[in-house]
Amino acid sequence: ETATLRYPIICCLAGFFAGMFGIGGGIVKGPLMLAMGVHPAVSSATSATMILYTSFTATTSYVVFGLLIKEYAIVCLCIGFIATIIGQLGMGVLLRHYK
Repeated sequence: ETATLRYPIICCLAGFFAGMFGIGGGIVKGPLMLAMGVHPAVSSATSATMILYTSFTATTSYVVFGLLIKEYAIVCLCIGFIATIIGQLGMGVLLRHYK
């Protein structure tokens, strides 16, 4: 099948661009997994995990080179955490309402 070649090539390109431009590979691979027929919850969790590793690696490089401004990092961490909670709760409400 062509899918045997097409999907790995797309994933390799997504990984390449994730590394070159700092985008999360999960942003590209999530919709790709949905197109492959992967369950949406599995696709979402896998994408989030890929984005977590990409973000952790970028943060680690900033720490190693001494470029991390701790005050900004703390503010961004708090905003990200609160936004994640709001997003999760909001999506839970929407899913229960429209299911």
